[in-house]
Amino acid sequence: MSITYLEAQDELYGMVNAAMAAAAPTVGLTYTPALYFPDTEVVPPNIDVLYAEASFVVVTAEQASLGSIRGVSMYEETGLLAVQVYSPKANPENLRIAQQIGEAIRTVFRGRSTSGAIWFRRQKLTPVAGNTTKNQVNVVATCIYKTYQ
Repeated sequence: MSITYLEAQDELYGMVNAAMAAAAPTVGLTYTPALYFPDTEVVPPNIDVLYAEASFVVVTAEQASLGSIRGVSMYEETGLLAVQVYSPKANPENLRIAQQIGEAIRTVFRGRSTSGAIWFRRQKLTPVAGNTTKNQVNVVATCIYKTYQ
């Protein structure tokens, strides 16, 4: 099956959003955390609710076919999805909640594919230290999909 970059991006962002919406009530949140993308405005650095930012880039794109059929070649693209989950440091429990949301996002990419078009190889969750106003948990997933051009 073939998928374009924009279709892959939309499908991945949709999976992240659905994972956060499903996990929110299970970790005690009374709201679904907002998910921001590279082309949207992000909330100010002093936050009072959990939120996430997502981005997707293609790391490599290689021709996967020896030639072309009727002028169309198959390409295999390796992408990197990065999601940063942020929570306020006002309550020590917020880091654990951010980690649980991060785990829900990571789990969505483990051992499955999306409509048979995007396959996931590596998924990683990493808490990041250093910010004074908010906790940060990073979720990174490497994926592969094929496109024909």
